[in-house]
This record gives sequence, structure tokens and C-alpha cells, in this order.
Amino acid sequence: MLRINLAVCGVVVPMLMSLLSQAGAYAFEYRMQPGLALYQWKEAFDQGTPKESGPLATFGVSVSGFPSTLNPDVSLRNDFQLFLGRMSYDTFAQSLSTSSVLIPLSTHTVYLGFNYEGTVGFRSAHGPAVIEPFIGLGLRWWDRYIESANGVSGYEELYATMYSRAGIRLQHNVSEGHATYSMVSVDPMLWAREQIDWVRISGDTLTVKNGLRPGWTVEFGVRGPTVDGTVYWRATRFGESNKVACLGGTARCFQPTSTQDIIGLNVAFVF
Repeated sequence: MLRINLAVCGVVVPMLMSLLSQAGAYAFEYRMQPGLALYQWKEAFDQGTPKESGPLATFGVSVSGFPSTLNPDVSLRNDFQLFLGRMSYDTFAQSLSTSSVLIPLSTHTVYLGFNYEGTVGFRSAHGPAVIEPFIGLGLRWWDRYIESANGVSGYEELYATMYSRAGIRLQHNVSEGHATYSMVSVDPMLWAREQIDWVRISGDTLTVKNGLRPGWTVEFGVRGPTVDGTVYWRATRFGESNKVACLGGTARCFQPTSTQDIIGLNVAFVF
């Protein structure tokens, strides 16, 4: 899945960058964005609600600009972010011999992933106020490794998703080089797949398609001549996946309805 998503990015990003580099285009803004975030993941089982939470370290880069002198209000933006973190995970282990027996289990999960988003907007100014509706496409991939604990073997999950974006950016110019801004978008999921490595547990490698639900993103921030600060909430929602054969064909397994919330702070250095 990583190779597929990188291949897509390898097509989309150069196309957008080619547009941004056309002769006669306006100056671009480049941002380097280290940050920290609080992460939470929940799964809705009938028997309980496993939950994990903890800190994420993030690092992003973005390029934005106005590619056409003929349409100077049309903007293009590319955002790429890496994230890494280790979460506390309160869950339960299910007996392979007696499926009704649930054993409370506390362990940790390790996350490593990336996120890419490309958007096209139309900016209009009304005095100090700037309004920019936009649409776009996003790709997200992450590795979720559940650590072994209390004699229960850990395992790895690989998630890959594609989602669309539709939203609006608002900016209020306070003075030369200084502004406040906000953004809100609805992010409908277009495609989501999960691969579960149970080779050490039951000899299975499972692949399921997660249920598609819309998420959302909300941002607030302040902008200076060389430094920006942004607080954001990114919500991702999955419906129940399809059921697949597992445990050597003796059972049917699935990913339940799940929610992912990332609330973070970025500090962007503008070039």
C-alpha cells in the first residue's frame, strides 16, 4: 500500500508543482512545520470500547501560491506531513478457544505514517477580510504496531486511505504581514483499506475494506511575516468493515466502527 500511495503522490505532486512553476506565476510561500499533537483512537465492539491515546510528533512542509496571471485569484496548495508516536492502549484479549471470554489488557501501540493533501481554491478579498473556498484530495498511510503484553502476541496493521476535501479558509489581515485565519472542511472518505498481520497469532494475513464515512478538519491560527502558529483538529471516521475468514477459516473477522482524532499545534516557518 505504501508503494501505491507513493506512486499516486509521485504523479499528483509533480503535476501541481508544474502548475505552480509556470512562467508569470506569483511568488510562492514555502513552510516548514514541526508540531505536536494529542492522538486518540476508539473502536466500538459490542463487548467494549478499546481506546488508545498519547502524543504524536509531526513534521510537515507545504507549498502554496497563485499559478496563473490570467486567473490571479486561483490558488494551489500542497501539504505533506510525517507523524510518529507511541500510544497507551487499553483493550482486551479474546480467547481463541472460548470467544466469549474477554481478558482486559493494557499495552502500547506505535504509529508511523504520512499524510498528503492537495487543494485548489478561489480567493477573494473584501477589505481586510479574505475568503477562499476550496476543494481537494488527500492520501494518508500509517503503520500501527500493537506491542506484545502479558503473554499476548502483538501484531501489525497497515492502513491506507484516500479522501476528498471541501471547505473554506478565512483570513483577517490585521496589519502588514500579520493576520488571523481559520479553516473548516468536510473530508468524505473515498477509499480505505486495512491489512492485518496475524501470521504469528493464527497464520493469517487479513485484508479488509473499512466502511466509508466523512470526517472533518478545523484550524485556527495567527500569521506573522516569518512564523505562523496553528491549532487544528483532524477527525477521521470509519464504518464497520467487511467480514473476512480468519483463524484458519474457523471464524469471521472485521474491523469495527472506529474513530480517529488528532488535536495538534504546528509552528510554521515561512520562506
